[in-house]
Amino acid sequence: MKYKFVDRLEVIRDVRVRVPAEGSGFDVQTFRARFRMMDTEAARALEEAAGDDFALLNEVFVGLPDGIEGENGMMEDSAETRQMLARVPYVRLALIQAFTDAQMGIERKN
Repeated sequence: MKYKFVDRLEVIRDVRVRVPAEGSGFDVQTFRARFRMMDTEAARALEEAAGDDFALLNEVFVGLPDGIEGENGMMEDSAETRQMLARVPYVRLALIQAFTDAQMGIERKN
């Protein structure tokens, strides 16, 4: 396939979250997230300016195409829901990994 430049590319990726399990170990749970790709300079500037990952995720984590299941049923895709997810350390790490893999062209196997 011939390459076609897209200025504001958005992609959907599976996010694999290692949720701490009762006792020890982890349960791997997944959800789908929409990410806005950014050029290297923009990503670096966001990381340096913020000093943490929240500003980066606020810019690039732009959707939950399938919604996400909460304790009381399905939660709608909203900025508040995405920010709530990003505040959970193990979810934040999984989001950053999924975004970085997409940005770098890395395909993860389950």
